Amino acid sequence: MAGDGTLALANWRAEDMFGYPHGDLAGQPVEALLPDTLREPHAAQRAGYQADPADRPMGTRSRLAGLRLDGTTFPLRVSLSPVPTMTSQLTLAVIRDLTHPQPRPDLAALARATAAAAGQETSGQEVLDQVTSGLYHVGLSLLEAESLRQEQAVRRIEAALRELDDLILEFRDCVFIRHAGLPGAHHR
Repeated sequence: MAGDGTLALANWRAEDMFGYPHGDLAGQPVEALLPDTLREPHAAQRAGYQADPADRPMGTRSRLAGLRLDGTTFPLRVSLSPVPTMTSQLTLAVIRDLTHPQPRPDLAALARATAAAAGQETSGQEVLDQVTSGLYHVGLSLLEAESLRQEQAVRRIEAALRELDDLILEFRDCVFIRHAGLPGAHHR
C-alpha cells in the first residue's frame, strides 16, 4: 500500500479473498475493502500509522472486518510492516481470513509427518530445510526492495510474494496431495 492508502499491488490470494478478478485490486483505495462504517475511522488510523510506521498487528483492541466485492463481510486479521524505498514508503499488509480459523501446526512436526506419510526417502528435516531456505530467499528479496525506487520496489515485492505463494503451494502439495492420493497438479 502506498502512503496515500492506494493498494500498490495485491497477490492472487488477496484478490480471491475479497472476490476481485485478477489485477483489479491494485490502484483501489484500501478503504474499499472495509465496510462503510469502518472507512472513516480507518483513514484516520492509517494516517497515524504513516506518521510512525512499525511492524505491528492491526485491531488488537477490536475485531476487524473485510468487505468482499459482492458486499458480504468477513472477519480478518491484519499485520502491517513498513517497506521503505529510495523515494517513498510502502506498507506490506498480511491479511488472514478468519471465517474458518485453522490451527497452525508446528512446521517441523508437519514436515516430518509429510515425509513419513508420503513414504518418501526425504526426511522431515530436508523438507523443513527446503521451506526455511525458500522463506529466507523471500526475506532477502524483500530486504533488497528497501534500496530500490518505488516502482522497482513494487516489482521486487510482487515477485517475492509470487515466490512465497509458490512455496506455500509446493508445501501444500507435499502435505495434502501426494500422500492423499490426489492428483499432483495445484491450481490458482
